[in-house]
Amino acid sequence: MSDLTTFLREQLDADSGDVWDSRALVPDELHWSMPDWLDRDYLLRDVEAKRRITDELERLPHYAWDGRSEYGCPRVMTAEEWRELYGEVPQPCTCGRDQHVEFVLSMLVLPYSDRPGFRQEWAPE
Repeated sequence: MSDLTTFLREQLDADSGDVWDSRALVPDELHWSMPDWLDRDYLLRDVEAKRRITDELERLPHYAWDGRSEYGCPRVMTAEEWRELYGEVPQPCTCGRDQHVEFVLSMLVLPYSDRPGFRQEWAPE
């Protein structure tokens, strides 16, 4: 898990905790008059949606173009295949999966850019 993913998950945990803590502050009879950005159920659904997107991104596979890992992304390979072809030298993702994941995560983390721990390098380009 990347530092970006860890930061995002921490912010989502904090948001959901804040929403639950705020339930005591607003009586249920006033809940109907709250705007969406204050609607506790909306905020909890928003956090859950971001968690699911993050989970799906982590499960995205790297791919090999013809089913044989030596002709595709080095990240497709098993540890043994990796060592046989490249030795111990780390190889970057070449299929675009890592770049896609980082881009989508940078969009999800953007609302948290004013929080401590946010790195400017995570801002979308």
